[in-house]
Amino acid sequence: MKHLLLALVALSSLTQAHAAERALTVTAVGDLMLGSTWGGNYMPPEGANVLLAPAKATLRRGDVVFGNLEGVLLDQGGTAKTPLPGETYFVFRSPTRFAEAFRNAGFNLMSIANNHSSDLGALGRKSTMDALDRVGIPYSGLLDGPKPWAIMQANGRSVGLLAFATEKEAHDLRNIPRAVQLVKELDRLVDIVIVSFHGGAEGPRAQRVPKKIEMFEGLSRGDVHAFSRAVVDAGADLVLGHSPHVVRAMELYKGRLIAYSLGNFATYRRFNLTGPNGLAPLLETELAADGAFVRGKIHSFKQISPGGPKPDPTNAAAKKARELSALDFPGGKLRIAEDGTLTAK
Repeated sequence: MKHLLLALVALSSLTQAHAAERALTVTAVGDLMLGSTWGGNYMPPEGANVLLAPAKATLRRGDVVFGNLEGVLLDQGGTAKTPLPGETYFVFRSPTRFAEAFRNAGFNLMSIANNHSSDLGALGRKSTMDALDRVGIPYSGLLDGPKPWAIMQANGRSVGLLAFATEKEAHDLRNIPRAVQLVKELDRLVDIVIVSFHGGAEGPRAQRVPKKIEMFEGLSRGDVHAFSRAVVDAGADLVLGHSPHVVRAMELYKGRLIAYSLGNFATYRRFNLTGPNGLAPLLETELAADGAFVRGKIHSFKQISPGGPKPDPTNAAAKKARELSALDFPGGKLRIAEDGTLTAK
């Protein structure tokens, strides 16, 4: 009996060690736009690598490192997107060499689905995808991309990304039945499914998750709450939101983490970084072998004009996510400490 007990203890230890090896760490941020050459010189004088340097060590803690590329990677040319009547619209054209800066910082998975992904038409979209292909960063989001999703290998598991937005050139988050279909298809191909979305209204007045269709400048930006829960129901293991340019709540739904907005993270000029727009959370989360949330941490950074993330010892981003999560999901199953630690209740 003693030998049997020892064998069982040894087996349990091996099982726990194997489970630990299979744990997947994801680090994720919101909008990235490291400088633009459109309409003037809006470029960081010390370069894109320097802009990302303060966050590099934390980003690289992830097996998967995700961000939303706001704008296009294009060295010259292109036809600017025409703004709608009454719309104020900025065009973001970043040099293709910035793809290398993303890779150097640790990014290995990207969304290119957002309201700036077609700033310079089909030429801009193709140049962006070519630049990411050259440095080996998988991406998802555009209808004219090679595949609906991106698939990568990380810590012994296959990870897939589906990115959505509300633009005609992107996978449409407003078409929830189609989104559900795509997630189910991807779930059959990979171990872990990550869904990102660029949706919801924008600015300081859009910090709450309204649980209904949101309008911005006369256009539908989708019901991000209904969308997020629907894709989890379909098999998504982690849902990452961006677009509002501010931090929003997080919740645990069926054991899966949903971050409704990770805000701006690394932008240079052309972005309003005052007040809540300057909060720049960096989400780190550990997923079990089946994709369930294990634990996490919101690392608080802050952007001050002209931009670029800097560590924030006051933990303002984490505190804001904590406050908003309590307001929008009272009685929820996610606990957020003031220092940004995430645990399940």
